[in-house]
Amino acid sequence: MESNKASRTAEYMAFYRAMESARPRAKRLFTDAFAIHFLRPSLRRAAMVSRIPYLATVVAWYADRKAPGARTSAIARTRLIDDIVSQALHEGIHQVVILGAGFDCRIYRLSDISSVAAFEVDHPATVAVKLSRLRGLGAKLPANVRFVQIDFDRQSLAETLQQEGFDSGQPAIFVWEGVTNYLTASAVDAVLRYVAGCAGGSRLVIDTLLGHIKPEKNRFRLDRMVQPQTAVL
Repeated sequence: MESNKASRTAEYMAFYRAMESARPRAKRLFTDAFAIHFLRPSLRRAAMVSRIPYLATVVAWYADRKAPGARTSAIARTRLIDDIVSQALHEGIHQVVILGAGFDCRIYRLSDISSVAAFEVDHPATVAVKLSRLRGLGAKLPANVRFVQIDFDRQSLAETLQQEGFDSGQPAIFVWEGVTNYLTASAVDAVLRYVAGCAGGSRLVIDTLLGHIKPEKNRFRLDRMVQPQTAVL
C-alpha cells in the first residue's frame, strides 16, 4: 500500500469479481456490477472479454497462471462472506463494518444492508479513489454508509470508528477480508482486541494466510490458505 495511491490488491480483487460477474447468470456465484468500474483500461478490457465464453477461459487461465489460487479463492470467499453477512442481518445485527474495504461493494449489492448502519474502513488513498469512481458513475451514495479513513498500522480503530458514529455497545458484524497478511502483528492484535471488546453477539469474519507468500519467477505461490472463519463474540 503506497501512501498516495489506491491499493493495487483492491484493484485485482475487483478484477476477479468482474470476471465472475461476466459469467452466465446461472453459473456465477454472485453479481458485482460495480467491480469493472474500478479497473485500469487493460484490466477492464480483459473483464469485458470474459463475457465471451471461449475467451473467458483464456483470460481465467492467464490470471491463474500469474497468481495461482488468487482468483478462485477471491470469488469463493466473496460468495461465502456475502452469505454470512446476509445471515447475520437476518438474525438481527444492525451494524456492518467492512475493514480494509478496498473496492468491495457488497454494501451496495446486498439489499439487507440498506436498512442498517454500515461503515467502510480503509486507507485514505483507497477511500478517495473509491468515492471518486462511485460519484463518476452518478451513483447516489447511501445515507446509511460512513466512509472511514484509517491507517491500521498507525491509527486506533476504536477512536476512528467512534468518531464516525459506530456504537460499540450494540452488536455488529465485522468483515476483514484479504487484509491481515499485509499488516504488522501488533496492528492485527489491536484490531482483534477492539472487536473482542464490542457488544456481546458481535461477529467477525476473517481470512488469513499461514506461512509465507513466496516469489517464484515473478509469480506468487500461497503456501497455505485459511478460508474465512466467523467468530461470535
